[in-house]
Amino acid sequence: MSQDIIGKWYGIGENYILEFAIQNDSIKSQILDSNHDSIGYERGKIKPQGIYNVGDKRIIIIVDEDSNELKYHALTFFNIKDKVSMTLAANGIKSAPSIEEILKLSANDTSSLFGNIFYHQEYIDELTDSKDLETMSVNDFIIFIKTYLSKRDRFLYMEEYMSKTFQDQLTNITLIELGYNPLFRGDWENRFFEKYLLNKDVQELLKKF
Repeated sequence: MSQDIIGKWYGIGENYILEFAIQNDSIKSQILDSNHDSIGYERGKIKPQGIYNVGDKRIIIIVDEDSNELKYHALTFFNIKDKVSMTLAANGIKSAPSIEEILKLSANDTSSLFGNIFYHQEYIDELTDSKDLETMSVNDFIIFIKTYLSKRDRFLYMEEYMSKTFQDQLTNITLIELGYNPLFRGDWENRFFEKYLLNKDVQELLKKF
């Protein structure tokens, strides 16, 4: 069993964070606001059937409660960076009739995995010390837009698998790369387009955004 994904991890949305707490004997998820109060989608007492190392992947196996027959569901994590982040695959092996079958399929799967990034609790604390989005200059905003558009064009094939989170994922990655705090940012892109709309470069980029 793997220990390196044990702990609390967070997915970042515009107005919330999704807490994903992993222990050897339980999994809990809930949506939290900026005060870390639960605002819904709370799901607890999920008992994992095991956490397995398969190559550089970590796979949590749970019973698929939506199936009429006994079936196991796999949560596949990869690109695991200690105390920083890990990615939950959107295109990994999903389910199989047995644990052995899931592990075998996962071991033989050569797909290029992609998905939603979850950040470790300690790294979330570090992000709060990053640059405040409200201080972003017009030059940095232009860099953000260009970088975001480049990533969007390059990874557009992923949107089919993660339509609800695709934009958030690209925004988070880009802001973190530029040294800004992406947490609880709200609808800041539209506000900043309005703020810098007199800039000709921003006007042109808005047409592509």
